[in-house]
Amino acid sequence: MQKLKFGVELPQGGQSFKEIQSLANKAEELEYSSFFVNDHFFFSNEPYLECWTVLSSLISTTEKIRLGALVICNSYRDPALLAKMASTFDNLSGGRLEFCIGAGWHDKEYRAYGYPFPKPNIRVSQLEEAVQIIKAMWTKEKPQYKGKHYWINKAISYPKPVQKPHPPITIGVGHGKRILRLAAEHGNGFNKSGSPEEYAETVKRFDTYCMKANKNPSTMLKSVQTLLVIDQDSSKVAKIAKQNLKKKASYSNIKSALKNPGTALKYLSSMISPSNSTIGIVGTPDQCIRRVQKYLDAGANYIILTMPSVNAEQSIELFAKDVIPSFN
Repeated sequence: MQKLKFGVELPQGGQSFKEIQSLANKAEELEYSSFFVNDHFFFSNEPYLECWTVLSSLISTTEKIRLGALVICNSYRDPALLAKMASTFDNLSGGRLEFCIGAGWHDKEYRAYGYPFPKPNIRVSQLEEAVQIIKAMWTKEKPQYKGKHYWINKAISYPKPVQKPHPPITIGVGHGKRILRLAAEHGNGFNKSGSPEEYAETVKRFDTYCMKANKNPSTMLKSVQTLLVIDQDSSKVAKIAKQNLKKKASYSNIKSALKNPGTALKYLSSMISPSNSTIGIVGTPDQCIRRVQKYLDAGANYIILTMPSVNAEQSIELFAKDVIPSFN
């Protein structure tokens, strides 16, 4: 049975390393299990630090907290190189790597940086091959693999990761059944965002795939990535939510955002109001406790809180003080 864990993720858009470092140190001080950045290059014209470089720099400024990207885009690095990078990171950090990987989705990044952007089924096939190569390089002396998209030939890779048999592999999933089956067959768990109701349906399908793969569903990581908006004063919650959503409205895929960002902001704000939240953990501490419980009832055993920089340190401190103890 997996123990309930809480992590923190900060989108690094517009953030300096000192700001990211400050939140990571705060998360460690508050005894969160993990700290994540994301694997993107840009969303707008604001500065955006590359994830592996940031994570490597955080090794020396933290001691216990686990570190990772939510999630690594498989398309951006050859799987053999990625396996070597991850193994090196696990050694340098003393076994603190959180390895989360997905098939990729942000087409504008692909095209801007010169990466091919194949159809979803091909990206999922590439991910499935990549995960098998990465595990082989982490566990075998001279692994070989020949697939449709990638190959390795006696790919010597030492040192092996500190974590045994290898760092847990979490697969970022969307709505597709095939990638969820991939997570059950080749991974140690999955990560997904969405409402508790959506998440519960995903867990049911995932558990079925696990049993077909002769894996015990109760031993698998089931993480949910969810927006946090919290304040002791309920009147401030909506204001904080709007501040947090200003950037999101500017690049949202909601059609109205393309014509009227104000309309999109109003729509997004209504989605995460404390009284009618379809996404996120939103409200006062008591409201957030009830919201977390809904995700736990849906089957989650790992809650990863994501937020822009607005009130981030205050938010994770309040959450750690007034919400997490209810689940110890």
